[in-house]
Amino acid sequence: MTDARLLDFPGSSIRLVKDVEDLPLEHPRLAREALAAAFDMSNELCIPLSMEISTAYWEDEFDLPVDSPAPSREFGMLRRFPLPDRVSAEPRLQNEQVVTTDEVSMNAAVDFLDDYLTPSPSDTSGRSIGWQELQFNATMARLPDDYPTKDPQAIQLEVAKGIVVYPVERHGDANWVSGPIGASVVHAPFEYRLHRNPGEIVFDFSTYWSIWAPGGPGRPAVEKGVEFLLGNGWEME
Repeated sequence: MTDARLLDFPGSSIRLVKDVEDLPLEHPRLAREALAAAFDMSNELCIPLSMEISTAYWEDEFDLPVDSPAPSREFGMLRRFPLPDRVSAEPRLQNEQVVTTDEVSMNAAVDFLDDYLTPSPSDTSGRSIGWQELQFNATMARLPDDYPTKDPQAIQLEVAKGIVVYPVERHGDANWVSGPIGASVVHAPFEYRLHRNPGEIVFDFSTYWSIWAPGGPGRPAVEKGVEFLLGNGWEME
């Protein structure tokens, strides 16, 4: 019997939406709204190891991205260095620029996005730059306290029809698992996607390990994060 099971795409998913139509169309401010949700959801649940941004020139009058041309820095990644052993967090988008940091924290993410949303001195477009999407595809997840495993340093993770012996790391007073770890386990324990629609921010939260899926021992921590966001202006869709 294995300790946990990897769920097939799209995992166990939750979608939350926040109405920002009455907020000023200030792209850095809207980015902070999105980041606050991501890091509030992560509290006591997981630690982001990477974050990717997709940007576009913006038609502010209609709150819509412009298809062409694209900003000179259209795609970027903020990535922790060093990553936990075996974790893979490679750029997924064309010409994506990578910036490394000791920790993918709220402050580091805000500074990174502020930089990306600021036009360069050579930008003569006259347009503002907005963010279309933020993705968190590498995370370190905190195992529930007293979670039973056959080996305190590893978890037997069922993947498709096989088993991957997955490393467990001890940090502070908790055990953690990180991912993805390449071709054998292509999804992190948790993955986030936040994107802009006119007048709203959409937050897709995906759980890929059975530990945190409905009925799993870690599910209360997920539900706690969702309840916090529901109390701060987000709605379940």
